[in-house]
Amino acid sequence: MARRDPAAPVPLSVLDDAPYVELHLHSNYSLLEGASSIDELLIAAGEQGHRALALTDHEAMYGSMEFARSAKEAGLRPITGLELTVQEASGTRHHVTLLAETREGYSHLCRLSSRAFGLHEEQQDDREARRLDPVIPGERLVEHAGGLILLTGCRDGLVPRLTQDGRVADAERALRRWVQWFGPGNVYVELQDNLVYGDGPRNRALVALAERVGVPVVGTGDVHYHEPDRHRLQDVLVAIRHRKTLDESHRERRPNGEFYLRSPLDQARRFAAYHPDAASNSVRIARRCT
Repeated sequence: MARRDPAAPVPLSVLDDAPYVELHLHSNYSLLEGASSIDELLIAAGEQGHRALALTDHEAMYGSMEFARSAKEAGLRPITGLELTVQEASGTRHHVTLLAETREGYSHLCRLSSRAFGLHEEQQDDREARRLDPVIPGERLVEHAGGLILLTGCRDGLVPRLTQDGRVADAERALRRWVQWFGPGNVYVELQDNLVYGDGPRNRALVALAERVGVPVVGTGDVHYHEPDRHRLQDVLVAIRHRKTLDESHRERRPNGEFYLRSPLDQARRFAAYHPDAASNSVRIARRCT
């Protein structure tokens, strides 16, 4: 993998003929979730022909600076993001994917991560509880929406979950709330297809919802490791995280070994079955992110 000056920006022109950009990816800085290092992910990305890559680790920004520097050295445009666990007033928890479009957005990601870990809590007990179980109250998102692009999340996202459960009206209300908070053009309905039972019907229902609300769709890979064989390590990490044996953690572990980094062409073909813009919108988003 060719190395460049990490201080030099990677020009937007590298995206001119890119068919797809991976916008949902976890490294080993997603503690006890991501099963590949940043270097492993970037080497695989370079070999597969990726031109840009986003890092969206769970709750934390630990790896963002290392990722940005190493990605630039490898000739890839880095995109800084975060996958947050959000708690609604009802107590329901879900995931959203956030990408920094501007410096303001990067600052907001840092603040949201700090709040998720309770670093702004006055009571020591509250801080300790949040450190072990990071979560952001839903109403905090609207306070830090500037400069961010929101993707509606993985299967554990609110909109995908409601859609899969057949609660279409509730999913539409949730989606319209994101649009109200983050602004038109800054919200994308996220599609994922990792060959899991139910992926196809859910994605088709999400496309219908997006078209009804007037929100674009984008495909992502929900990547947790750089190569298929690494799924075995990811299973072990998840079992450790939940303090269970491998057999006992069947429900917590990923349903299969398909959550690895795929080539841009593979992903473009995969998402073309759902919407003609699902892959190209990932490139449009990448162009927007500084």
